[in-house]
Amino acid sequence: QLLKRDDISMVFVSRREAEKAMQIVSSGPDAGVSEVELQRAEKVVAGATHPSGYVIPRPLRAAAYPYMNIPIVMGCLLFSNSATGLLLVQLMNQALNASFNLANGASGASGVRKREVFRDFVMALSMGCAVALA
Repeated sequence: QLLKRDDISMVFVSRREAEKAMQIVSSGPDAGVSEVELQRAEKVVAGATHPSGYVIPRPLRAAAYPYMNIPIVMGCLLFSNSATGLLLVQLMNQALNASFNLANGASGASGVRKREVFRDFVMALSMGCAVALA
């Protein structure tokens, strides 16, 4: 299951393709497709959709996560001597982490209060900045 989600090709799956794959998987072997097409549809559903049924935005899919972190790592290396630079990099890092967690979390984007998301984001940002500047 993990290998299905982390395949880099899942980043390039469109919303339309993901929705079509969900239809094929929900129909099962009775969908009139070959075994190879059914396996591809299962892989697309595992890598591009949330279990609650919505399509995860491309930059927030599990397969994109390592590549989305490259600018953040580069920022940490480039701005290691600047407190302002480190604070901006931490802001980018926590924004990416919060977005990823919201999109891929247990309840997905639905059922989460904005106040709780903001509170958690501020707490994570303050801790990240404290560690970066310490």
